[in-house]
Amino acid sequence: MATSYVPLRLRSRYSLLTGTIPATEVGGHLARLGFGAGAVLDSGNVYGAVDFYVGMAAEEVKPILGAEVECKVTGEKLGLIALTRDGYGRVCKVVTDTNLKTGTHSTLLDFLADVGTGSADRGAGPGAVGVAVLAGSAEYASEVAEVVGKENVWVEVILNREQPGRAKAKVREAKRRGLKVVANWEVLGENRDDAALLRTLEAMRKGTMVSQAGLKVREPWLERLPYIEREARGLEEALQETIRIAEMVDFDLGLGASHFPKATSSPLESLAKLR
Repeated sequence: MATSYVPLRLRSRYSLLTGTIPATEVGGHLARLGFGAGAVLDSGNVYGAVDFYVGMAAEEVKPILGAEVECKVTGEKLGLIALTRDGYGRVCKVVTDTNLKTGTHSTLLDFLADVGTGSADRGAGPGAVGVAVLAGSAEYASEVAEVVGKENVWVEVILNREQPGRAKAKVREAKRRGLKVVANWEVLGENRDDAALLRTLEAMRKGTMVSQAGLKVREPWLERLPYIEREARGLEEALQETIRIAEMVDFDLGLGASHFPKATSSPLESLAKLR
């Protein structure tokens, strides 16, 4: 790999009113920029997972699947990265729950525990849980660690969203709590030519005039990725943690084969598994 990190914060067009990059084209862009792996974490869905997976495979770039999920109750957000086939199923289940169970008082922690990432799996290691969880603060990461185990949780620093002073303070707090830190660069578009479109999408999302819409993310371009190491001075270890997460990912979608739910002895049990 030509660079010393892996981009884990790309968004495709399936991040509705947020991203502009076609999921099928991400692999070609990353290959051209010299990356051997990359992740798309679309907001609240995995609609582009197959398109992204196929496009990455065609370019011989390792696809990393996941999503960003938001709790309708607390407003907290988590980045979920599938490490195994079971982990991908868990990511999909959490995405479904956060979208469909809007009338409940359940939190993301409840959803994570509900799909089997707690109790019996706690402390069994990332391979057992099958999901890497990226949290925006050390405080929330500590709560998530109570559900999925500390070894499955990273405090995430998004370099083009946070000021250097706050990022370093977040790292210090994470270390105080014994948590790992990963540094990412959020990507919404291909290059600066997408700026006007991104502002238009932001205006549509917020219901404001385009002239009033601004980007809260600095230079969220794919073309910026080869140069972000200079933005991570003092956070080199956190940036390299992206490589460790990428190396933990070990599964394929098994495209081209039929996948059916396993039948159980009870029709009610079978129906419950399909829900």
